[in-house]
Amino acid sequence: MTSFFKRYIDEFTAERASTSATAQQLPFAVTFAIAVAAIAVFRTHTFLEIEFVAGVVIVVAVTILAFVITWPRAATVIMIVPVADFLAIALCSDAAASEGLSLAILCFLPGLWLAILFRGKGAWLATALTMVALIVPDVIRLSPSDDAFVFVRHGLVCLVILAVCGVVVVMRRQLTIGRRHRREALAQSRASKNLLQAIVDSVDVGILAMDNDGNDMIFNRAQREIHAVVSPPENTDKTEAGHLIYDLDGETPLPVGDRAAARALRGESYSGMTMLIGPGTERERALSASARPLTGPDGEHIGTVVAFYDVTELVRTVQAGERFVLMVSHELRTPITSIIGYLDLLVDEAGGTNQAIDEYLAVINRGAERVLSLVDDLLLGARLDNGKLQLNPVPTDVAALIASSAESAEPRAASKNIEIVRRLEPMRPVAVDGARLSQVIDNLLSNAIKYTPAGGRITLSAKTNANNLIIEVADTGIGMTAEETANIFTAFYRAEAAVQRRIDGTGLGLVVSKEIVEQHGGFIAVSSTAGVGSAFRVTIPQLERP
Repeated sequence: MTSFFKRYIDEFTAERASTSATAQQLPFAVTFAIAVAAIAVFRTHTFLEIEFVAGVVIVVAVTILAFVITWPRAATVIMIVPVADFLAIALCSDAAASEGLSLAILCFLPGLWLAILFRGKGAWLATALTMVALIVPDVIRLSPSDDAFVFVRHGLVCLVILAVCGVVVVMRRQLTIGRRHRREALAQSRASKNLLQAIVDSVDVGILAMDNDGNDMIFNRAQREIHAVVSPPENTDKTEAGHLIYDLDGETPLPVGDRAAARALRGESYSGMTMLIGPGTERERALSASARPLTGPDGEHIGTVVAFYDVTELVRTVQAGERFVLMVSHELRTPITSIIGYLDLLVDEAGGTNQAIDEYLAVINRGAERVLSLVDDLLLGARLDNGKLQLNPVPTDVAALIASSAESAEPRAASKNIEIVRRLEPMRPVAVDGARLSQVIDNLLSNAIKYTPAGGRITLSAKTNANNLIIEVADTGIGMTAEETANIFTAFYRAEAAVQRRIDGTGLGLVVSKEIVEQHGGFIAVSSTAGVGSAFRVTIPQLERP
């Protein structure tokens, strides 16, 4: 019953229904018509009473007026209709009283109408009109033979109408307050949404928020510009597969499943995913994407947000730098190679004839070899950045390869009175790129010699276990701090001690070594203590089985 009244009040107190006489009069007119029809069938002579006919005429008239007239929104004018209904009920009830009929129940509908229109005052007015419609005719018509209980019955009807109208007033107040709160919450929600949209539209980062089904929740201005590039108007395929999203080479389309949005919808969190959109057009851009999941108040996954950063200028700058390094390196390598070649000819022809000349030639040769080594590191670093370093792993006698690197390093170690201790266990052939692995060992030995003071010792060990090749180069050198160790594999990084002691180096050797080892499927680890020494361990899996 309570839910019925709430629905009734909510419908009748809607923005238009509160001032629509049609909406309120129709239920009463239908109910009144049913009652009149029943009386006409079962109490025909009552239908001929002048009061009854007058009541029917009043209801018909006000119902027509309710449907025909466009009533003003002032509730006091609309009050004419329910008051006329009460008058009609009074006349009909008076005419039907002689037959023991009561139309008191009809007072509820116009009573509720008044309570809805005027709230507390309407409830009291409805009660008063009910008393006028039911009790006053009883008083006028009362005779000694009449049953006095009719006053009690009609009085109870008045009390029930007062109680019901009171409940309606309270419910209407609650509904009004609830509706106002909903409007305020909706307005606040819209304001928050507009504020959030204004904020995300003000940044130059493309922001895409999606629910778990991939539906867009936030799509800011920068993201709309990005979307216009990946799916231009002239592109006939508007599906994800037709979007112009490529690898940075501008030639390899990114698979749909590996694209930023697809990865994010799988629940992945990532940063620094680079791509090229609209390649070959004037709107070509390079982007870096990051994704994080969205969680609800209970920690459940409700979606994901992806941010796209425009790194076009950065990528162009890096690519220009790489092209410059490659060009300069190639241009330097040719003359340096020629210089070293002619130095070898000079040594062959003039060597041993003059000690001073021999020393000069040795200095020139060391300098040229140093420059050539730097150029080779730069070229290799550029190939690593471009992903063009290719390995050719074949079964290799690693023990012989390590021994060769150690023999090549011994003259430099001997010049500083540094001992190289070899601890090589018997091992079976390993599938590696021998030339590249030699480069790794040479780099590690070269660093160990450079950073180990005179009289120190370098231990070169190698072994195989069930699944891995393990090579370790340990020294008793100057060592590194924890901060230096954390940055040792960063390109062009030089430890503070190396800079202070003016030890030669480019900061690329370990970077190159790490990349070579990782492309073999392995890893390189370092442990170091300042003032004690360092140890570099190379682990390469996938041994060649005998």
